[in-house]
Amino acid sequence: MHFSNEFNIPVKFCVYKTADLLDVVPCEGGVVFLDPGNNRNWNPAPGEYNTSFDVRVFKPQFIDQLLGRVAGVHRRGLVKITPQGQVVLDNTLLYHNIEISYPAMVEDVRSLDELVRHVSTAAERRLKVRAVGGGYSFSDIAHTDGCFLYTHNLNKVLSLDSDVLKAGTNTENLRKVEAGITVETLNKALWAEGKALINQGGYDQQTIFGALCTGTHGSGITLGSIASTVRSMHILTCDTNRAIRQVQVEPSDGITDPAAHKARYPKIELIQDDDVFYSCTVCFGAMGVTYAVVMDVRDSYWLKEDRIKQPWSTTKKQLLDGLVRNTKYRHVEVLINPYKETSVLTFREEVKATAPSGQRNFIQTELAKVALLVHMIQQMANSNPSGVPDLLESALEGTTDSGVIDRCYEILNIGPANEMPVVSSEMAIDATDIGKVVVAVEEIISTFKNRASSDDRYITSPFSLRFVKADKGLLSMQYGRDTCMIEVPMLSKTYGLDETLRRFRAVLEQKHDGRPHWGQVLEIDASAVQKMYPKFDVFKRTYQQLNASGVFSNEMTRRCGLDG
Repeated sequence: MHFSNEFNIPVKFCVYKTADLLDVVPCEGGVVFLDPGNNRNWNPAPGEYNTSFDVRVFKPQFIDQLLGRVAGVHRRGLVKITPQGQVVLDNTLLYHNIEISYPAMVEDVRSLDELVRHVSTAAERRLKVRAVGGGYSFSDIAHTDGCFLYTHNLNKVLSLDSDVLKAGTNTENLRKVEAGITVETLNKALWAEGKALINQGGYDQQTIFGALCTGTHGSGITLGSIASTVRSMHILTCDTNRAIRQVQVEPSDGITDPAAHKARYPKIELIQDDDVFYSCTVCFGAMGVTYAVVMDVRDSYWLKEDRIKQPWSTTKKQLLDGLVRNTKYRHVEVLINPYKETSVLTFREEVKATAPSGQRNFIQTELAKVALLVHMIQQMANSNPSGVPDLLESALEGTTDSGVIDRCYEILNIGPANEMPVVSSEMAIDATDIGKVVVAVEEIISTFKNRASSDDRYITSPFSLRFVKADKGLLSMQYGRDTCMIEVPMLSKTYGLDETLRRFRAVLEQKHDGRPHWGQVLEIDASAVQKMYPKFDVFKRTYQQLNASGVFSNEMTRRCGLDG
């Protein structure tokens, strides 16, 4: 079943209240769950729109398993009540042509024992298994028609067993967590003990599991992705007989003492091997289900943020003059309006502070919450495309600020903008030579301008540049090179969205050795993956070892050439 922007699916409206889900709406071929989030008291009137619902679709026979907070497809959806009292689910707020996952078995996992039991049951039934974190990926990495595991309740900070670590291992900045914990929850737990994540992405509702699967990154050319901070991974997989196999995977010089570990945890196989470990850090769930990880953290810190609007030509000169590697700044990011050739340059630096000060722009923090405004902007962009450049200019103005100081995780989380109904593609290009990055950016600007002039189709959000340190993960977008991540988010009902994003990706893949973000809209096949990742064969060998029975295969693994 595919949803597209060409039609709405009318469904009969019924209310089914549970602890977590407000509406259960039967529709042809499935059940649509409308998760109200903070809008539980919304009482829809005919013709009223609301964009604050998470949409989940499953086959009707699995409804008994779905009354808990279990996500199969987790996307932002637009709900309209017609004058006749019908609910119309406007699926164009999902990205176009998304294939909905219809799992045969859905489980909400709350402990290691439950995880073992559910994976074992699924394997015995010869079902494929996929786990999901927050479910916010635009790609199909978590799709399966087999067993779907929801990991949000694997959310505890665990005790680190220092007795099995090598002598002399410094544990002050090591923390062990269940992989379903969200970045937000972990941030608060770490801050309470004077610690913090080394870096994070702009969205704190992701789980650590999801961040690892997709290669989530922040910004800062001296800072790697979240996966680069992992020191040890506890993974559940299956052997050739489909029996549970628990492995703890570490680099060759890993932190664990093999003899002590074997004596304490005889059922968990310790693998200390660089090829295996760096195959597992970013693997879109192909190696099994990650139960827990040991991560590097650091002392807590405060950040000061400045966002300055200026011509792209000025920002370009600063980039070429070495701004990205200026040690004064921990983070450098850029937003660009390609039609006006303007930009917002963001600097973040560590400061000494004991309390927040300053305030982000009102538009950035508040107006993004207003669903009706978002809908109006979308309608305006489609009905009067020539007005988009001015809309983007206003959007840039709305992100500026000066001297805002807050806890690191508050500054790094971009806030309500995350709730905008958008679809995005992101590409990773080599940032060793910033001059080549600038050339690529100017080609993207030309691509978007040409698309506007020839087809009257526009991007509906500024695109961004973020800089990330090289990574050792074999399928990490940052593998082997300092990287510029270029992201194009678009309001998800934008006319021509798919083709616009496709042209963006093509420019960077064909001319600049670009690698697509695993969790965003992408088109990729085996030949492309092999070309992009020089150690793909090593990754595939590890995949065949850890996923020997194919339990964790899905369409993504097949498309990437891992199966067969």
